Amino acid sequence: MAATKELLFTYGTLRKGESNPMQRYLENNAEWIAKATFQGKLYFADGHPAATPTTDENSQILGDLFEFDESSGLLQELDRYEAYRPANPEKSLYLRKKRKVSLKESNEICDAWIYIYNRPVDNATPIPSGDYAQFSKG
Repeated sequence: MAATKELLFTYGTLRKGESNPMQRYLENNAEWIAKATFQGKLYFADGHPAATPTTDENSQILGDLFEFDESSGLLQELDRYEAYRPANPEKSLYLRKKRKVSLKESNEICDAWIYIYNRPVDNATPIPSGDYAQFSKG
């Protein structure tokens, strides 16, 4: 029986090219597919990149799309990293949700897992470009 493939959209410290142990773990257990965008607003909140969904079609977050085997245990590792507690979502720093993302080159729409920030962003620093990599290196 073939393994079920899943997609993950990353926009912060897990993006391709970032240098940290969990990003390396992701790259060792998933295949990078393409650059992609998510309709949302990006912030820097309490030391973390923070994505929130929006209805504003002009507000896009740039990120990377990875494909992985559902049975790999990758999501459980990432849940710990992102402080997502499936049994206690209200206490989670992020919520893992399946959302529509658009491949940057082809505009193809697909469903991917994304970690949505689960705290208020009132005092967070907006990242108007939607590109955490550019923000963190600037």
